[in-house]
Amino acid sequence: MMAKLNVNKMRVNQKGQMIVLDVLFALALIIFAFLLIFKISEVEIYTSVSQRKIEQLNRVGDLAYLSLKNNTEYGCFVSDTQNKFFLPGTMKDNVNITKSSLSIPADYNCSLSISGISFTTNECNSVVPTSGDIYAIDFNITNCSTDLTKQAYLTCIKSGICPGITEESGTLKIWRAN
Repeated sequence: MMAKLNVNKMRVNQKGQMIVLDVLFALALIIFAFLLIFKISEVEIYTSVSQRKIEQLNRVGDLAYLSLKNNTEYGCFVSDTQNKFFLPGTMKDNVNITKSSLSIPADYNCSLSISGISFTTNECNSVVPTSGDIYAIDFNITNCSTDLTKQAYLTCIKSGICPGITEESGTLKIWRAN
């Protein structure tokens, strides 16, 4: 009778060991599942933050571009004896370019170059980084040496002869300062 008890004890121990191994295997799978969920969450959070920064950079860049093309401080005017009208998409020579006039926040840097147009001052003359997110846009802008009379403007539109007016190309780049 004593031998049967030992055999039964061995079976109980073997079954107990199998249950313990099953529990350990299940715990290992649960821990692995939590680690996997945490890693996926981390990647999603990083992607979300990166997308938000890129969207913000694009908004700053779009606003700066629109401010450059539609700024009455830089642009040319058409005038007659009574009225004066702003011409969007134009720029005079020897203007002062400031980050605030382009609506660029202090924590961003910029680089602006326009062929054929000289600036008195240009706050957008930072060196463009070689890596990182950069908003860049190439554009054309009309350069006029002086404001136009209504007659000169109408002649320019009708005949295409536009003395003192040239089409210039430029590049605006904006990035977050470190």
